[in-house]
Amino acid sequence: KAEEMLGDFIKARCISKRMLQEMGAYPDLLPSSTTYGYLMFPVENGVIGRDFIGRGYDERYHNVGSKTPINVDEDRNESILVEGLFDYIALRELGITSAVCVHGCTISDKLAYSFRNKFVFILFDRDHAGYNGARDAVKKLEKYDAFPIILELPKRFGNDPSEALARDRDGFADWLRGELGKTKGTDES
Repeated sequence: KAEEMLGDFIKARCISKRMLQEMGAYPDLLPSSTTYGYLMFPVENGVIGRDFIGRGYDERYHNVGSKTPINVDEDRNESILVEGLFDYIALRELGITSAVCVHGCTISDKLAYSFRNKFVFILFDRDHAGYNGARDAVKKLEKYDAFPIILELPKRFGNDPSEALARDRDGFADWLRGELGKTKGTDES
């Protein structure tokens, strides 16, 4: 039953097996394990597990180790900040390699500093926290001479990039590439 639930979970989020393999993800299918029913993702300094058996909202994630942002590259001319791991995966599914998962809707001064003199697109969730977090991120990024641009996800795509991928992959991809293409100097258009 857990394997079936895992298959349904992956299918509903439009995640490819190739992507899961690239990220080193693996399901915990051992009932006696404390992370049973989680899809585990190795990250710097730990692992993040995402519940696929339906424990409830407060138990969706199991984090072991630090919440270090995923895929920060100071040599890149641009980055796209997203809140969650599955938002990051959604952008990777579209072939966008400049996504950075910040694990929430706040960024640290250290992270903002790493983007100095770079374009930073902020694609946070379509909710109150994402709205406020994006505006706070702009202030921090500008403090370190970055060039922040907030991308407001259209309502038709849902509340976040992960949902947008599942609802309308091609439409979301076209919208995102169009938004990124509006700014000169971007790596991906």
